[in-house]
Amino acid sequence: MPDKKLLTAAALTAALAAGGAGGALLGRPLLSGAQEGTTTTAAPADAGDHGPHDGVRPAFEAAATALGMSVDDLRSELRDG
Repeated sequence: MPDKKLLTAAALTAALAAGGAGGALLGRPLLSGAQEGTTTTAAPADAGDHGPHDGVRPAFEAAATALGMSVDDLRSELRDG
């Protein structure tokens, strides 16, 4: 009976090779239907440079709503510790 480790290594190698070949075939733009060229989209009207804390306001609004308080009250409570 052949060595189990050898059979396991051969099966693993074959599976990796088959997966790599399948990924290479499916990842090709011609076969996967990827769009060629570039597309542009218009920026939203309020899409300015708001700085690094641009997404903080919605998080504060959600937290304040969940706690049943206003955003200003939440901010002052957080500042006070």
